[in-house]
Amino acid sequence: MRYAKFALLILVTACAALSGPTVRVTKLSPEPFEPRPADYDIRIYQEKQPRCAFDEIARLSTDQTADIHTGDALAEILRVKARELGGDAIINLSSETHTAGAMGTDGQVTLEKTPVWSGTVIRFKSLKCAE
Repeated sequence: MRYAKFALLILVTACAALSGPTVRVTKLSPEPFEPRPADYDIRIYQEKQPRCAFDEIARLSTDQTADIHTGDALAEILRVKARELGGDAIINLSSETHTAGAMGTDGQVTLEKTPVWSGTVIRFKSLKCAE
């Protein structure tokens, strides 16, 4: 019985992890950085660039799913990943719509449009800029 409960716990954890949005990471820096604390403020720059010098450390992208109901929820998902990578901010946050089609057995083509959000995680060269 003890093993059955453990197996169930593993299954539930795996399902929960799979149901959340996936953030794809393309590392731009070979150097690993120490993750930031959970309460570290990751700033987002959509149109403007930070004034301080920085290094680009990774590119993030995620599909907008039913789990992401607001822009704030999307931003928080990306901030969590940026913290894990040791970043200070996200620049060039933008979205585009990916369209995919599939032909059914009845000959009908079904189009699926998915908003995809992407941005670049940066790390400031000076600790003063990160404050």
